[in-house]
Amino acid sequence: MVEMPSIMDSESEDEKSSTSSVK
Repeated sequence: MVEMPSIMDSESEDEKSSTSSVK
């Protein structure tokens, strides 16, 4: 699901799913 794993992903685990597309 996470195309580009970033450090921010760890910070916002809740928005990881939603931000995974944006980030």
